[in-house]
Amino acid sequence: MRARSTAALGLLLLTVPVVAVAEAPDNDSRDEAERISRLPADVRGSTTDAETGPADGLDCGEPAGSVWYRIDPGRTRRVVVRLKAGGDLEATLDVYERSRSRHDLVTCEETDRRGSAAVAFRARKGQPYLIRVARLKRSRDGDFRLTLRAAGATRLPGPPLPENGVSGTLDRLERTASPWSVAMRPGRRYRIALQARRGCMRASVYRAGIRPRRGLEPLLRLGCSGYGAFTPRPEHGRRFTVFVNAASDVRGAQRYHLQVGRAGVDDVAPGVPARNYERIAGRLGATLDTVDLYRFDVARRSVLFLNLRTRRSEAPLDLLLLNESGDIVRCDCDGRGNATLHKGLRPGRFFVAARTRGGVATRYSLLRASRTITNTTSVRVNGAAQASLLPGQAASLTATVEPGASGPAVVTIEQFDPIEGWQYADSIRTTAVGGFVSASYVPRAEGRWRATARFVGTREVAPSRAPGFVPFTVGGPLTD
Repeated sequence: MRARSTAALGLLLLTVPVVAVAEAPDNDSRDEAERISRLPADVRGSTTDAETGPADGLDCGEPAGSVWYRIDPGRTRRVVVRLKAGGDLEATLDVYERSRSRHDLVTCEETDRRGSAAVAFRARKGQPYLIRVARLKRSRDGDFRLTLRAAGATRLPGPPLPENGVSGTLDRLERTASPWSVAMRPGRRYRIALQARRGCMRASVYRAGIRPRRGLEPLLRLGCSGYGAFTPRPEHGRRFTVFVNAASDVRGAQRYHLQVGRAGVDDVAPGVPARNYERIAGRLGATLDTVDLYRFDVARRSVLFLNLRTRRSEAPLDLLLLNESGDIVRCDCDGRGNATLHKGLRPGRFFVAARTRGGVATRYSLLRASRTITNTTSVRVNGAAQASLLPGQAASLTATVEPGASGPAVVTIEQFDPIEGWQYADSIRTTAVGGFVSASYVPRAEGRWRATARFVGTREVAPSRAPGFVPFTVGGPLTD
């Protein structure tokens, strides 16, 4: 009986399905990161059955399962890591620098629509680094390919820069910088122009043979505008290296054009004089001559009008007003076609810059119109703040225009109506001479009157008006 039961139990066990237990990848945790011993390296992996652990933070996306790798550079160099995700896998590629128990994020990037991600970092000799491939929560698991390689270093001082400039291509990962050797004489002013087709590429100038490093400031740094002026000092020598750096946030190839040349009188201080109401014709080039500089003085508090005109309505032009310290006072920038500025100014020296962007050449005309700001003081009648006149008696009306302006002026007279209030009565056109306005007026009837004055203005002097009216009455003695 027992033998028959034992046989039946064995038969039953044979019919029960066997449940497979999933195994996580060997490098599922940070402490068990797979070591990459040499570069270049080509690694294939998968996030299937990978889990998240205490080391999986939210530094670059929300992970749902990750695998880890480790490299220990034998020397200091730049390392490029590329990730190609297969299937529907969406992942993040992260690099951490390990220092004892600390793991600091160096860089990271999520895969794009094609399943690609790439990062680059400067790996220091003797410093371990961890690389994580983590599936994002919105994604499915999948296989991937990870490639690592060391980027080549640039050689100094770089090839000679041609007189007409040079065009080249960089990227944010492997070829991130390009050095060019330039000869420049001390005491002479030079223009340096960098034009980028995509993103904000930058340039910097160092003495020949010196490589950029942390804590070392360049002799000149060009921002996103891509233009700068440089005057070498005797201690700098006669040969320099201009470094062009790729934009770190732009994927793919980044094309540029670099050119260095002598500066002209319209390129640097003191600039070309911009006389009042003089229309200046100029031209901005597509490569080196992208900025023209002008100057003018303001002797009295004035209102300024600047007009930059071009026949190319799509030309990307900037119009900048700067003070003597180089601070931008006002800017009509990032637009296309004509540009205009309007600003009240105190006495001082000012500069105007006309600038083109994006490698577009265009002709232009610049007009500067400055008008002295005036102040018309309160009007007086017979030398007083108010007056009483007899019928037929003339009122002597005066006002002053500061600062001592001469030009057309108008005195306006109003009469009071007890039902309708103040009504226009008359205007006297006169001329201010040395800031003094005068007019004589004989009221045509008895009653209450008042007068005010305004300075019409000229090409050089702005208009102004008195802040109020001067009252006067006309009438004889009261009778029953």
